[in-house]
Amino acid sequence: DRPIDIARIQRFLVEYAWDIGFSPLKTSQKAKNKENAKVAIIGSGPSGLTCAAALAQEGCEVTVFERQEKPGGMLQYAIPDHRLAQEFFNREVDEVRELGVEIRCNAAIESKEAVKELLAEGYRAVYVATGTWESPTLDVPNRSAEGVFDALSFLKMSKVKAADFQNTVSDKSVAVIGGGDTAMDAAVTAVKAGARDVSILYRRSFNEMPGSAEEKERTFQSAVNFAFFTQPTDYEVKEGKLTGIKAVRTRLGEEDASGRRRPEAIDGTSHLIPADIVVEALGLAAEEGNKVLIG
Repeated sequence: DRPIDIARIQRFLVEYAWDIGFSPLKTSQKAKNKENAKVAIIGSGPSGLTCAAALAQEGCEVTVFERQEKPGGMLQYAIPDHRLAQEFFNREVDEVRELGVEIRCNAAIESKEAVKELLAEGYRAVYVATGTWESPTLDVPNRSAEGVFDALSFLKMSKVKAADFQNTVSDKSVAVIGGGDTAMDAAVTAVKAGARDVSILYRRSFNEMPGSAEEKERTFQSAVNFAFFTQPTDYEVKEGKLTGIKAVRTRLGEEDASGRRRPEAIDGTSHLIPADIVVEALGLAAEEGNKVLIG
């Protein structure tokens, strides 16, 4: 037996509903009245749009404030098209708007004072859904070299500046550091952009990789190389440009706070991995500036 793939079932039902002209969101929507709350939502990513739709269904007057040019957050700017078709996503945003939700783009709310102004304007509540747009990086001396990217910048470039991305990646040797879905998104995106070869460097084994089984399979099928038990320590740079990754081999020691066995560097295993581009996919975190909104 295998677990039920809820995501695929949900997508099938949504697309089938569209085919027959049925909108489950609008069908269950309550009428607006003066007693219903006026709510502001900061951020139009998955959390913000889901909250907006749920409140609008309850009859609330909802306004979403989005700092980017288009709504969607990571769905718009970071999730590759091979995982989420743009046409499908745009249709879902349109359905939220059809509920009466107003989405204001290029409208950043970035301070406690701005939040207080929203409340003074008559909003009964403010829901903060600014997402995790901070991409941690390696603390190494040569990180500023040309050719070193954090994962979110790399993926956003692929969607917003597709031609520049193609020119940057085409026929290059790309290494991605990390083992989550974001790392695999970056690797597969590089393959599709015409990279000469793409590798994922991960300091633990395949079993410890936090990425989903589906994305692991997709990445294997995309002819991406995997280098397990590999820990980058710095970058090799020539005339300001990345030429390789300095790394050591690792082995697994005792469990750490995450419950996974901690990687330990093995003495005498230093080696150089040639690369033109490196993408650091080391997790995601909330931006420091956004944390003050709820502090």
